[in-house]
Amino acid sequence: MSHSLNDEEDEDRNLNKTFTDLSRMIRQGRSFSGHERNCCFLNTGKFEQPGEKGCFATISALSGLDFPDDARAVVALDWDGDGDLDLWLANRNAPRLRFLRNNLAPDNNYITFKLFGNGSTCNRDAIGARIEIFTTEQTDLKQIKTVSAGAGFISQTSRWISFGLGQAKKVERVLISWPDGSNQELTTTKINNSYLVVQGEQTAKIWRRPQTDSKLIAKLSPTTPTPTTGDNQSIRIPLVTPLPLPEINYFDNNHEAQKQLSGHGRKILINLFSRQSRQSAAELRTLQQGAQELEQAGINLLALEIDDLTNSRPKTDINEVFPESFTFPFRYGFASPTLIADLKRIHNLSVPLERPLPIPTSFLIDTQGRVSMIYKGSINPQQLARDASRETNNFTERVLEAMPFKGHFCYDPQLLRPLRENFALKMLHGGRRLEKMGRLNEALSYYYEVLKVLPDAAIPRYRLGETHYQLRNLNATISNLKQALEKDPDLTPARQLLARIHLAQGQAQPAALQLLTILQKNPQDSETLANLGIAYAALGRPDMACSKLEKALKIAPENASTNFNLGVLNLRGGHLKKAEKAFTKTILLQADYPGVRYHLGVLAEQQQKPENAVRFYRQELKNNPRHLKATLRLGELYEKKGKVQEATTMYKTALDIDPDQPLAKASLKRLQGR
Repeated sequence: MSHSLNDEEDEDRNLNKTFTDLSRMIRQGRSFSGHERNCCFLNTGKFEQPGEKGCFATISALSGLDFPDDARAVVALDWDGDGDLDLWLANRNAPRLRFLRNNLAPDNNYITFKLFGNGSTCNRDAIGARIEIFTTEQTDLKQIKTVSAGAGFISQTSRWISFGLGQAKKVERVLISWPDGSNQELTTTKINNSYLVVQGEQTAKIWRRPQTDSKLIAKLSPTTPTPTTGDNQSIRIPLVTPLPLPEINYFDNNHEAQKQLSGHGRKILINLFSRQSRQSAAELRTLQQGAQELEQAGINLLALEIDDLTNSRPKTDINEVFPESFTFPFRYGFASPTLIADLKRIHNLSVPLERPLPIPTSFLIDTQGRVSMIYKGSINPQQLARDASRETNNFTERVLEAMPFKGHFCYDPQLLRPLRENFALKMLHGGRRLEKMGRLNEALSYYYEVLKVLPDAAIPRYRLGETHYQLRNLNATISNLKQALEKDPDLTPARQLLARIHLAQGQAQPAALQLLTILQKNPQDSETLANLGIAYAALGRPDMACSKLEKALKIAPENASTNFNLGVLNLRGGHLKKAEKAFTKTILLQADYPGVRYHLGVLAEQQQKPENAVRFYRQELKNNPRHLKATLRLGELYEKKGKVQEATTMYKTALDIDPDQPLAKASLKRLQGR
């Protein structure tokens, strides 16, 4: 049995990595089939030698079925009711569906059946029933077909069973074998008809296709993608969910770095152009001619060259790109790599295929600072003005606007919900990427947009709390974490962060309550056990604290922080050997762990080993020259040894760190009075 990524017990990291790599390749437009074309084989019914099976001939190109699609499923059925079988194809890539109507001349005959079981001894859909037909022209041969519940990979055919009769003029008899073992014979059927057959009824009823005003009109689809080059090529992409672009980083024509905040009631069109592109030059002239119309539509145009991408000042003067006769009636300059990365990220969140942006490409930013439209290729200023005037926050209206074809839209909220959730999850992913890049305020804007779509979701609320925590907005952090836990009480990361904040604020009791709640669900969570040990220590329960830390180390022995905290507790409790062992393990795991050598120095003093203490304090100060406690203790040891000059230096250093430090002041005064 193959692995399932939905299996809760599945911890196969290689499988998950494969899934991630596969998703990335799909987004990059890679082909599952290696661009192999579809194949079609014709059963010739011919036998080369007695006893051999019939032969098949390749008619892929002749039939028109050799599309270069990543095809997945095919269904054969009489869609247009003319007796022959038509085909529906489903693909992984576009076009997602293809309809192929059978246009062969109707010279041959047919007959079709739809069976209904009695519902007691046989299922009503007659799944498993078998039909055999005999014609007068071929009484020694018969055709056999079975009613099935599936037709292939992710596909299901119609329950109508079709038989091609060739030139046969009459069906001699029809034998039906029902799944319950009973048999039924029909002898009055006529060719070129469709019959409804109910189990137990000896007479089959002729079925006529209902008359309808709508007609299926076949249209020949291209077998190859439409070229994306050419002066008039243009692709307009309305974003179903507008994505925030809070800042626009670029260089102006004076080569000065600029940072513009988007939104604030004005629309902005960012046009990316290249001096090497004739289409770019033609588009800028079109925008130049329509500048007044864009101004009336409230659009601020910003044209940015992309040929000299650098985060330093561009070397090229913008006036070298166009002749002197060309004037810019709008702002222009040079794009920065940061801006290009932002625009690519927004494009890739909106468009499934992560392909390089063509030049020219433009991005329309609405009055709320969100990218609402992407234009690849030439822009029609009139269309641009219409798009800018139709700014809306209504999700359904934006879905209709994004449809590349006309039709009737189903407004059922249950059907719209998966679409809304899909775009919200994309925005959540985009916010997470911004968070990892350290662009925390921009990440916040994404998470707030997600909550507009999914107000009851716990994860985006938790990410808001986490991001506010990184920005040191503790009130906002606590508020969002509590709301996340109201939505999902089992959201462990939110509860852990809330417990850490309580500990940092000296609120050990509420921290312990949060941590105990986590352990009720997952008693083997080493991080929670370690934090609970710290909480118990703050509550004055050292034995319980050591117990939790030791249990955490049994689960995760390589955790430097847990080893260090256990060492501190043992040092306070006078268990010097245990403390030394824990500190030594901490250094082995992380040589520069903050504070560990200071505590080894304290330990050495308690062991009456002042030389070792001096050495450890010096090592600590080498890693952290502003460690106040290590500085003071080292000064005291020097003073005890009579090293007045060294002690004086240490006390003065302590006062540099904290000018009001009383021990340093008193010690300096005492040394100066000698």
